Amino acid sequence: MISMNNNNKDIRQHCFIENYPYSYAVYQDSVYEELFQMGYCEKKMNGNFIFKCTGFIFLNNTFFIIFPKGYRLPDDNKELIDHIRVLVSTLIRYKRENKLVEEENELNSSAGEIENSVAAALWLLQDYKENNFIRRNVKKKRINHGNKINWPLTIKKVNPTISNSRPVYLNFVTEKSFEDSEHILYALHRYVVQKSFQKYGWLVDVLIEVDPFFDELPVNQQLALFVLQRELQNTFLEREIRLLNYIIEFISGSGENNNEKTFYTLITSYFHHVWEVICSYVFKSEYLQLKDNIPQPVWHIKGTTKTPRQIPDILFLEQDTLYVLDAKYYDVANNLPGWHDLVKQFFYAVSLKTVYQKVVNVLIFPGSTGDKQFYHGYVDIDSRIELGSIQAYSIDTYTAMSLYSAYRTSDFRESLVRNIDLC
Repeated sequence: MISMNNNNKDIRQHCFIENYPYSYAVYQDSVYEELFQMGYCEKKMNGNFIFKCTGFIFLNNTFFIIFPKGYRLPDDNKELIDHIRVLVSTLIRYKRENKLVEEENELNSSAGEIENSVAAALWLLQDYKENNFIRRNVKKKRINHGNKINWPLTIKKVNPTISNSRPVYLNFVTEKSFEDSEHILYALHRYVVQKSFQKYGWLVDVLIEVDPFFDELPVNQQLALFVLQRELQNTFLEREIRLLNYIIEFISGSGENNNEKTFYTLITSYFHHVWEVICSYVFKSEYLQLKDNIPQPVWHIKGTTKTPRQIPDILFLEQDTLYVLDAKYYDVANNLPGWHDLVKQFFYAVSLKTVYQKVVNVLIFPGSTGDKQFYHGYVDIDSRIELGSIQAYSIDTYTAMSLYSAYRTSDFRESLVRNIDLC
């Protein structure tokens, strides 16, 4: 497996794909038994094992990198590292911006006391790349140095010369602003960035000059956290607030622990939730704008009514056509959605036809399609033409994650509409 201090030349043999079968005989010395005990891996009867999660596991000073179902790892090692960075950024954005479901919270809480230090470290490295180290401007008051005269202090501190019965000041108390590179906040920031770089720098395209002076906390942990909390109370800049919180998170989580038995994760066993969010983003879902037009089932029981809501994954309107998309986290080469998934999607379309004249029904799968989208075919119900059909497409997972993690817009939606019009 990948050591935190290892180089990248053998990284490929340490990357996995969720739900893909691997020979236990080949990996038994490197895939630790704890991973099976904690449910991240599962042994199969045929001598293979699978990973049941997507993301990163850091155990015994070792990295395990697991890509989503149906992923195809690039052949070029440098390109592979870029794919790893995109996966990291995707999981970080998802964790930051979404209210995790109960199962995901349980997974996070099981990951150990320093689980968040990974996400913190990667954010700190990216922020350093964009903004450099934080510094505080300080003002020093000196005699006749600088170009800004502090008149109140000059009058108070300097004895004037009397000329024509009037005071004349030959010397002045002046102020000069400069960046304080010795400020404790700068030292703490540099420490956490340097530590992050030494452990995870290969995951982020950034180069940092390592200074042995910052290999240890400049003050004890208690004082460091006190200083950071004080700084947090005195700033209103959004970037500084996030930066200080991540420094606090890193110092609180990782501390000085270099134990080989450390265990922490940036991972989910519920990547289908992430996939839904990614697809909603790249297809520019208009669910919030259109949801009031969705017919809802209503229970009528003992004089009361209850309405369980229909919530399609993705809705958008083009011209006079409503597109209903369902993001499905299946490896279509080995598995397809079952009846319960299809019934829900057929019902969406049937009920929405009471509001929209034309409804197009689509399933979106992850894949390595290269040209962004791949048409698999469609599913319908024999002898029930009025129910219509459901189109099936795969989109390139790496491209979709790249767009999502970098907050970039895409033409996925426009391309899908063009493809469906041609079918």
